[in-house]
Amino acid sequence: MKKIFFMYILMLLIVGTTGCFGDNDTNVASGSKINSTEKSWQTISIPQDNEGKFYVDLPFSLNEHGEFKSDKYTNNNYWYRYESKRIFVSLDHIAVMDKYTKINFDVKTFSADFEDSDRMNLKLEKTEEKEVDGKKATYAKIKIIDDEPYIIEGLGVQSGSEYWTIVYSYKEGDKEMEDIVKKSIKTIAIR
Repeated sequence: MKKIFFMYILMLLIVGTTGCFGDNDTNVASGSKINSTEKSWQTISIPQDNEGKFYVDLPFSLNEHGEFKSDKYTNNNYWYRYESKRIFVSLDHIAVMDKYTKINFDVKTFSADFEDSDRMNLKLEKTEEKEVDGKKATYAKIKIIDDEPYIIEGLGVQSGSEYWTIVYSYKEGDKEMEDIVKKSIKTIAIR
């Protein structure tokens, strides 16, 4: 009986130290190639207030979650985040109470999740209108001009009285992270 118990403990230690209990998102954060993370891509779905869900594919989980304070214009406001040394992803949801209230998707909107964003040297590189499942969407590419320039890519979508923004940020020139962002943006859906 003791042998079986010790074998069981040994097996747990071996499995635990080889990373089977670990989180797949460390593959991207640690700098391994995108090919090694392809099998860890997952579809993240978040329900809307009305009906349907927001979908996006990523090679890691959005592992932080919180709420924004409601005010007289909005309610049920929440966010999801992922941050590593190489990429930051933020998904925000805001529901407006008055159907006439509109949110503009602009540089300020897409940089709102960054600390001291009003002091950042931001340059709008590109903006274009897109469509996500029949809903108007705005895509923006913004450059953070700094000693080490970063890129912000964002997509904002209105779905009835609900607004979604997803923002990706990575160091300029990091081709692997740029490819992850391009692939992820193509998967965004609201249905």
